[in-house]
Amino acid sequence: MSKLIILIGLPASGKSTLARKIVTRYPQCQLIVRLVG
Repeated sequence: MSKLIILIGLPASGKSTLARKIVTRYPQCQLIVRLVG
């Protein structure tokens, strides 16, 4: 079962670092990173 994870937040708030960790740990996840602001 694949999961969809959406990260929403301000630019430079650490989302890309968190996204890399999630994708490395759970390669079956789809990840959407949304910048607000």
